[in-house]
Amino acid sequence: MNIDQLRVFQKTADAGGVSRAAVKLGVSQSAASRQIASLEAEFRSRLFYRHGRGVALTEAGRALYTAIKPLLEQLVEVKEQLLQKSEEPTGAVIVGMPSSLMGTIGASCAQQFLARYPKASLHLYEGSSGLLVDRLESGLIGAAVLYDTRRGPNMVVTPLLVEQFYLVTAWPKTSNLLREVTIPELARHQLLLPGIQSGMRRAVDAAFKQHDIEAHILMDMHSVTVIKHLVERGIGSTILPYGAIHREVANRYLSARPISLEIMGANLVTATATGQPITRAMQAFLSLLGDEIRSCVAAGTLRGRAVAV
Repeated sequence: MNIDQLRVFQKTADAGGVSRAAVKLGVSQSAASRQIASLEAEFRSRLFYRHGRGVALTEAGRALYTAIKPLLEQLVEVKEQLLQKSEEPTGAVIVGMPSSLMGTIGASCAQQFLARYPKASLHLYEGSSGLLVDRLESGLIGAAVLYDTRRGPNMVVTPLLVEQFYLVTAWPKTSNLLREVTIPELARHQLLLPGIQSGMRRAVDAAFKQHDIEAHILMDMHSVTVIKHLVERGIGSTILPYGAIHREVANRYLSARPISLEIMGANLVTATATGQPITRAMQAFLSLLGDEIRSCVAAGTLRGRAVAV
């Protein structure tokens, strides 16, 4: 007696016929019949009797079925557990994100990933979209979250979020935080903006050009943190996604008013190099990343339209 014989026996009993069981198991009817015959010879008992619609269990067959059914179910469960364990993600995952997003979801993604996949290691790299593209193309990182304006020609991208931008000023300079910013208002502000290496900056410049806005750029800065500190001190205004300033707004250091997506916005995507194999660990992280972005949009810490999967 072996496991294959018992599986054929159980399927035959469940299906009510040898031919139907053979189809479900992917074997020939003659092979299934031989397995049943071997069991009957070993037990020296008929396990099935024939009737007009197929076969049914004899008394000996019912006794055997009752005994082996929980055993086979337990074996299936153990097999699934072992396979799942053997397929647990391992290896290094190296992902880059722009600073405007890293501060919002980086720590949460890292915490969840380490808890779920203890055999894998995670390395998060923060930088502008331009730097992330260079690192991705040179193979120094395995994936990146980018503003779509910085997409390279040899990349596979997956949309994550259509991100809304906000006009950010010192608290409480803006009186009506819900009223959307108009194009003439944008033209009146002295702006501190991220440097041109930033994909976010490219999206802002593209919107200025599209709507013929003559922007007044007070200073280019390659640090979102410094930009926020300067604006808190009343030195100019800035344009940033809500995720980059939600803590400062909650603490009343900064105020922010939405800019309509029809005027300005940006597409956030995940990017991997064309032809680069995606490991199971990387797949797990990218799935977790998408879930976290949708969760943050629902909670209001990120603003825009999350892309449904």
